[in-house]
This record gives sequence, C-alpha cells and structure tokens, in this order.
Amino acid sequence: MHEEFNSNLRKHPTKGNRWRDICMIILAILLLISLSLLIVNKYIIVNCSAIEPQYIIPEANGEVFDGMLPTDNPDEVLALLQEKVDENQFAFRINANPVFSGDCKKGNLRIENPARNIYGMQIELILDETGEILYASPLIKPNQYIEHVGLSRKLTGGSHAATVRFVAIHPDTNAYMGEVAAAITLGVGK
Repeated sequence: MHEEFNSNLRKHPTKGNRWRDICMIILAILLLISLSLLIVNKYIIVNCSAIEPQYIIPEANGEVFDGMLPTDNPDEVLALLQEKVDENQFAFRINANPVFSGDCKKGNLRIENPARNIYGMQIELILDETGEILYASPLIKPNQYIEHVGLSRKLTGGSHAATVRFVAIHPDTNAYMGEVAAAITLGVGK
C-alpha cells in the first residue's frame, strides 16, 4: 500500500507542485538572461570587435594657464581670502615679561588687540601658584591696546609665573567666541 501511494503522487501532480515547477523554470530562465546580460555588458560591441571603455584626459594644448583670471584683481581676491581666514583666527600681543613696581600698582603688560582681528577681547591675568585673578581688563576692541595695568594685590619682589587668558568676544552680540591662554613671567621690583 505504501508503494501505491508513492506511484500515485508521480502520476498526478497537485496544483502546488505545478506552481513550484513553473516558478523553478521561470527562475532558471531569469538566471540565464541575467548571466547573458552580464557577459554582454562586460564588453561594448562595435563593428564586431570588443572595445573596453577608456578614460582619456585631453592635453592642455594652450587652454590652461598658470595664475588667476586676468579680470580678477589679485589684491581684492587676497583681501577676500584674508577676511575668511581672519574670521577663524584670533591674534594678540602681550609683554611676556612685564615688570611691576614694588607696590604692584603699575606694570607694563602692553596688551594689544590687533586691527586685523574681528573680535573684541577681554583678558584675565592669573597667578599660577594660587589661581587668583590679579587683573581683569575691560573690553579691548580691535585696534586698541592697554599699556600699563595695576594688580589687585601686592606680590613679593622677584619673578612670578602667570597665565594670561584671552577671551574672544563677538563685536555685535558680546557673545563668547572662544579663548586662548599664554604663559608669562611677572617681574616685581623691591
């Protein structure tokens, strides 16, 4: 009985088996078409000869010249480029070894905000050994400077390590734009 059942399945396929066979045939045909397209796309057939694509860069032949276009003014172009660079840079000048009077009421700190800056700046002079702020400046706009400053307290005579913190401030909004620090040595007279 078991043998008869198997022989009946072979003679009378069901609808599910027919659809499976049809799908397998369709998939085999699609696979053959895909492989044929891949082989044909490997080469471009022109006049019965195979040509592989080439990337050719033509010679300059006098079309390309060194420098800027003759209608451009080099000074204007450099000014535009400098303007973009200046937006991302912050320059300053300071005396790296200022000398203060014995009472610390006057010292030649010589802080300058160069004219090329677009930001204003405010500085803090910080004594390294204590972290104390000895001097805080008002806003220094571009093309302004402070020559002499006084400290908030008297220091002992000799040399003192300090850090100057430069804070960049937006000219229109007074917003904080960033900061940089520099190490200096304070000299105090006796």
